[in-house]
Amino acid sequence: MLAAVPAPVDLGRDEAQDLLVRELSGSVYTEARPGLLQRALTWLRDRVLELLPDDLDAGPAVDALVVAALVVLVLVALRVGAQVVRRRRAPEPAAAEVFTGDRRSAEDHRARADALAREGDWPGAVAERFRAVVRG
Repeated sequence: MLAAVPAPVDLGRDEAQDLLVRELSGSVYTEARPGLLQRALTWLRDRVLELLPDDLDAGPAVDALVVAALVVLVLVALRVGAQVVRRRRAPEPAAAEVFTGDRRSAEDHRARADALAREGDWPGAVAERFRAVVRG
């Protein structure tokens, strides 16, 4: 006959806690935990089931209802977000006039661009060069 022999336990509180944390952080436990999406769906399903009468056998219909509600919520959120972004977008600036009333030739614009470049007015030189390209 086998006699029950008590196992010697010489662990302190901190050492036991460390061993427990190490054991519970193993892959066996983390793989068994449902993912964030599954937990959210389960929570939402439980809330929907709380709204339904107890004698109603909902079954998979509740899951379909939860998924449909999520799809609708996502679509509404996307629609509202798109409208907010569209409203916040800066208004399109009025088209700036390239030619300010003068009727110079392309050659005149090139000459003016070269003069502005010599003076170091690079934005003006680029604008004049662009006007020369547009004039042809």
